[in-house]
Amino acid sequence: MVMRAWGRGMRVGVIQFIKSEDADYGEHRARARWIFHSFPPEMVASGRAKTSKRPSGAPVRAGYLAQSYISTGEYDVIVLDEFTFPLKEGWLDVHAVITWLRENKPPDLHLVITGRDAPIELIDFADLVTEMKRSETSPDGARDHRSSGG
Repeated sequence: MVMRAWGRGMRVGVIQFIKSEDADYGEHRARARWIFHSFPPEMVASGRAKTSKRPSGAPVRAGYLAQSYISTGEYDVIVLDEFTFPLKEGWLDVHAVITWLRENKPPDLHLVITGRDAPIELIDFADLVTEMKRSETSPDGARDHRSSGG
């Protein structure tokens, strides 16, 4: 989606909420061409949150950055990657986020929020919801298509 929007000349911004700046993710390699921020390093271990303890303000700082992206009107598409995590953990208040979005999000902005276990309030607020589930084709529900040519 981001590639398609960018390829069509749309202004794209991405903020990652639980990935380290120092990791070698594919999206980090591509970020030289986009506005792209990752937060917060202190929560991350191999791409997964180490703890559900409240981190030292990083989600709040990332939330303020997201607000600045959204309110400027300078972007056509903004992705808040893994944004459901700080909402689910209570690090950001879902009701405050929804109220702020209702009052400040430009109508033409495509805002994409990703992550597992989205709060029901966010789902109810959304225009469109996509749910992904693990396949039941293996004991742990995961399948690695890379090794099978899929």
